Amino acid sequence: MNEEPKVSTESSIVTSGNLQYSIGSLELGLRNTFDPKQILNSLLHDAVEYYGADRAYILEADWHLGIFTNTYEVCREGIPSQSPLLQSIPFEKIKCMEKALERNVPIVLSDAERIEKQKPEEYEFLKSLDIQRLIGAPMRKTYNSGFLCVDNPTRFTDEPDYLLLLAYVAISELNEITLREMVETYRRNIPTREVNDVSINCLGRFEIITPKGTLCEEDFSSDLICAFFSYLVITKKKISSSREIINTVWEESAQGDPYLQVKNAANRLRNILKRIEMESLVIPYHGTFILNPEFHVYTDLERLENVCKRMMGENDMTVLDGLYHDADTLYMGNLIPRIDYYHWLIPYSVHYDNLYLQAITRYIQILMKYQRYSEVQQVVVDNIAFFPQGNTMHYHLIWSLICQKNEYYANQQYQNSMEYLTDEQKEELTAYLGRE
Repeated sequence: MNEEPKVSTESSIVTSGNLQYSIGSLELGLRNTFDPKQILNSLLHDAVEYYGADRAYILEADWHLGIFTNTYEVCREGIPSQSPLLQSIPFEKIKCMEKALERNVPIVLSDAERIEKQKPEEYEFLKSLDIQRLIGAPMRKTYNSGFLCVDNPTRFTDEPDYLLLLAYVAISELNEITLREMVETYRRNIPTREVNDVSINCLGRFEIITPKGTLCEEDFSSDLICAFFSYLVITKKKISSSREIINTVWEESAQGDPYLQVKNAANRLRNILKRIEMESLVIPYHGTFILNPEFHVYTDLERLENVCKRMMGENDMTVLDGLYHDADTLYMGNLIPRIDYYHWLIPYSVHYDNLYLQAITRYIQILMKYQRYSEVQQVVVDNIAFFPQGNTMHYHLIWSLICQKNEYYANQQYQNSMEYLTDEQKEELTAYLGRE
């Protein structure tokens, strides 16, 4: 369905200006919005505005059932919704989309009349929806896949770049919605689990999930109590004396009997845990306090460590893809953000950051080897916010753009990334891009 774009130099300059303005506007909007559904709605509004389109919408693919379904839609004023007509559409009805999604490439149709003879069924389907022109950006990540589409664009009709950018954001938000729904289902079913099972999340947020309820970092009365419990969790395989706990966790020098001070903190902590009937999770033990060994405590840190170590030794791409998706789901940024300024936490934070970075760097290198360039771009886009100064991220992003024959954006990215690249990387890229 793709047609050869014909864009003049003047058009490219206009597009570049519009694109930069739209990206700035998009970034500003995302910075102040945290609800995934609100973000998706905003993305679709941006797509309608940028392309001067009738509609912007998301078609999600169900590979098991072989159907596309319209889940989100925004229409220009005066344009009727087509969402009811875009439910449970068999792949066979729009084969071009199925093939494009498998190849992870955009669809650009500047005139539906041109496919009337070659693809009469698809032509009739588009005609029934009043679609004369169409741009579709593929979306694939972990739990969701599909297209972000605009119908009847009046501007940039053969330029999918901005829609591809919106699609990268959209698929992350769709995954977030799916993940939240999975967590909610998990929580509803949690009473069926063992009463002594405790799941603790430390990456990107601090969360204690038990059969009796959930606590998050905002439930802790002070940073010190949060830090004390975090220390017990992160070092749960080691028994620390009260003096070690005081010297490590208390940021200011403590006076008096260390056991009494730790005991006071433990009592405050147990009062918080009591809200979910888990006060016995922390118990006294030979002059100090530990996590009760009768509880089965599972952390996202242990799961991430296991997944990343497997990624470092795995060569089967199918298995490696699955491991990356697991790692991507687990790694959510800073280790316990509320107390990330505590000095004792920094080495642990660096450890897990480096562990994840090494694993995804190897994954990116293997994707490059197999010429899966668009997936390299997706992995980098998903993770560069966590490692903005990582030269590997910027280097492979530039190469993925070059290999997709998108040298304009490769040059733009090169200019923006020079301060992060090594001299060797600069020399290699400069030779290829022809820079002085």
